[in-house]
Amino acid sequence: MYSHQMNIEPAPKPACTDITKRILVVSAEAEILCAFKNLFAEHGVMIDAYKTCEQALEMLQAGRYAVVIAEIRGLEDRTDADRSFLYAIRENRPDVKIIVLTNNGNDRIRNRALQLGVSFYFEKPVFNLTLLAALRDLRILR
Repeated sequence: MYSHQMNIEPAPKPACTDITKRILVVSAEAEILCAFKNLFAEHGVMIDAYKTCEQALEMLQAGRYAVVIAEIRGLEDRTDADRSFLYAIRENRPDVKIIVLTNNGNDRIRNRALQLGVSFYFEKPVFNLTLLAALRDLRILR
């Protein structure tokens, strides 16, 4: 099996000042982070990619982003880290749009995500065209 390691270093401050073209991506899977970087670069969109919600929240407060794309595991109870992450985004940055990706989807999780202000909810696998269409709907892409 081919293994690709990607060094994901937090940037001290986002270099792109056009927030309409900047996305914060959170996923524990290096392959997803790498694929998103390549996909969005083709469309002139800059991303900062992080493996943990904690890193992402720090950058969200320090930088300016139009969208957060977050891979979640579930939203089962009030102590769930993913639920806390989405809630923190809504509390601190209500202007930021959220796209959620999950392997563990069901109607209950989808409904909770939407109640927490998620703009788009996708169960994996998600086709690139679907994700790009969501970014067009959010006016990130033309």
